[in-house]
Amino acid sequence: KKMAFGSGLDYSVSDVDSITTESLSGMSFVRGSLLGVIWRGTAEYNLKPEQEFTQYQLMLQRRLSKELDGKFTVKHKVLSNYTQEELALEWHNKHISISPSIAYDTDNTVAALVATRFGLSYDPYSGNVAMSGRGLANNGGVSAHVFLDHDGDNVFSEGDENLELVTIEALQARRTASTDESGNAFLYNLPTSMATDVRLQESSFFDPFWVPGFAGISVHPRPG
Repeated sequence: KKMAFGSGLDYSVSDVDSITTESLSGMSFVRGSLLGVIWRGTAEYNLKPEQEFTQYQLMLQRRLSKELDGKFTVKHKVLSNYTQEELALEWHNKHISISPSIAYDTDNTVAALVATRFGLSYDPYSGNVAMSGRGLANNGGVSAHVFLDHDGDNVFSEGDENLELVTIEALQARRTASTDESGNAFLYNLPTSMATDVRLQESSFFDPFWVPGFAGISVHPRPG
């Protein structure tokens, strides 16, 4: 099975009352998968001024169904001799993620939590709010209005016709959306790290003789 390794070091120097102190700490991990279980082991340690391990952690995760994951985590802090074990489930769909968990530690403390995660994005054309199981604040969106331009002036005016079920696609972002009865489509959760070309999918046109008024546009989405 596939395995990956990684390590990092953190070096700092402090000078207090003419006394210089150097510290060097690190973190190493190994992760892989076996029999459908994803696992990850992590060790944190100090190298200066003393060499010692400070924390160990082991995480096991398995997909239980298309919308449900299970995860078990055990963490041990060496210096305080503290251990915590946590069992969690994550149920997720297109609109929301819900994660109940229960944890137990060496202080005989039991904690039960339920976390939810979702993102909201506002469509300025239709006024609708899109809901996603992922955070959306750091991503962008594009709203489009598609209509049959009877007078050919590239402006929606009297006599023009809104087009429903036309597909809009953002090529590089790999997102698609279909227009509603008002001809509006909203592409959200677009990455802000790159520009993307937005265009109509001609294969979605009701009439094969329709042609786009222009080839499309290139946009660079902004966060929020």
